[in-house]
Amino acid sequence: MNTERMYHVMGGGRFGTKAVRRLLELDAGCRIRVVETDAAARAGLPDGARLTVIGDDAVAYCCRLLAEPGPADWIIPTVPVHLAAAVIRRLVGRAFLPWPGLPELPGVATGPDGTLYASLADFICPDDCPQPADHCHQTGLPREKTLITLLADGLFTPERPVFILPSRQLAPGVGGYPAADLLSLHRAAAEFPDRPVVIGTACLCHGAATLMGPAADARVVSGTGGEEHAADDGEPAATGGDNFSSGGKPVSGQEADAEDDAPAPAGSGEIAGRGETSGNRSGCGGAA
Repeated sequence: MNTERMYHVMGGGRFGTKAVRRLLELDAGCRIRVVETDAAARAGLPDGARLTVIGDDAVAYCCRLLAEPGPADWIIPTVPVHLAAAVIRRLVGRAFLPWPGLPELPGVATGPDGTLYASLADFICPDDCPQPADHCHQTGLPREKTLITLLADGLFTPERPVFILPSRQLAPGVGGYPAADLLSLHRAAAEFPDRPVVIGTACLCHGAATLMGPAADARVVSGTGGEEHAADDGEPAATGGDNFSSGGKPVSGQEADAEDDAPAPAGSGEIAGRGETSGNRSGCGGAA
């Protein structure tokens, strides 16, 4: 594995502790920061020179991390909230909205805050699933489409762009994404400050999607020194070279899944999405 990675584990409870133990075991050169406000949960974490525990709010911490994410920074979300959407809400004031109805997605349900959850599995997956690329580890059945693709295509409407952040498996049962990719998602959504958007996070089989209202504070983090720039000043928000813009070549999550067999490098900005008002796909998607 990449020996230069810094894993930012958001939450130090049961799943956060499991992630820490597995990452320490599999990635001998990594460093880990665990962000947890609960003192009892922090006390249950393993000790180690490569582990730092921070008593902070996960959403606030991620917002600061996005000011200048490095190529080694990976976010491991284990808090009981859709972290990517919560970060977008904190940065630009987009409100969580109720879904007008449950879309036709597998295993769909909604949480208390309105976030939609979907799953290709109708059973409890083993917590050490290796997530094979083309089939279900538990049943052996082929996976015709990833949930990344299903969310990107199934939640799109001409009035509502969709942005899905792929979660990549870093250890059995442990998923996360580069901090730079979360910044790319923020910038992409900022190109539509006056419209509702769907912010999602998904691996190959499971995912969450939050319907969010227009931005109350249409700013976008620059990624250099924590500066922010207006996203509604007549020009599209800067995308920093990411292959995701309303004027870029439309690529669906399904097409990108077929084209990209290997995980994308950190900071690639590969986000599955549909953002064209014409209904065409916009963006680039990769396998989680």
